[in-house]
Amino acid sequence: LSQEAAAGFPGADVVSMNAAPLTALDDQGLLLPLNTPTTANLSDNSVFENWAATWLNVYTVAWNTDLVEPARVPESWEDVLAFQGNAGWKPRDWDWMGTLVLDHFADAEGRTEEEAIDLFRAGAEDAQAIDGHTVMVEFLAAGELELAVSAYHHTVSQFMARGAPLEWQPAVEPMVALPDGIAVTRDAQRPATGLLFIDFMLTRGQEMLSELGRTPASPNVEGGIPADVDVILVNFGVIEDREKWEGVMDEIIQN
Repeated sequence: LSQEAAAGFPGADVVSMNAAPLTALDDQGLLLPLNTPTTANLSDNSVFENWAATWLNVYTVAWNTDLVEPARVPESWEDVLAFQGNAGWKPRDWDWMGTLVLDHFADAEGRTEEEAIDLFRAGAEDAQAIDGHTVMVEFLAAGELELAVSAYHHTVSQFMARGAPLEWQPAVEPMVALPDGIAVTRDAQRPATGLLFIDFMLTRGQEMLSELGRTPASPNVEGGIPADVDVILVNFGVIEDREKWEGVMDEIIQN
């Protein structure tokens, strides 16, 4: 899209993608302002000046209810990282960890960055490294794990719908989410038609996304995250500093 814009070629009218590249396009001035009342259906942190989230990759703590009795269910991130039991971690979830380090433990709780990283380091000492979100939930449902620290909400929900002994509520807050978003491109040849499609995706499309097993950005649709749950977006600064946070996560998991 960037190359098409530089070449003066009017390509897509609408773009839908992960928030990281979508934000990059926005920074390049390649998106039109998004003015539509249908954004009122979404949570506040899913609406931006030039784009809106359609669905969310929400990291959630989940546990096997056959193995974790109520007294052991973690209530905070400190509880999660101090969990005494068989917990699964995904080694590539550096964006989730970095966001919690900076935006939760440092900004909200006043810890230093190194103090926060030490919490993750301690929490990973006896944890199992599981390379894959779906695999992690499969292990959790089968009783191979007691706790998953960064499962995808939509995957956990799918397994629960099939009768797996899993739970994620009450949610450990804040939950961390990486949105997929949608926008009208700056050089759109049919911007009004593009906006109509976006209106559909932010209304009826939310129900369809839920039916397809995704977590819709609207808290008012079944399968969405309830409005009273604290959800923070992945820190885009962490994504820009990927090399650092990948290195931190690698060191934590390998030690």
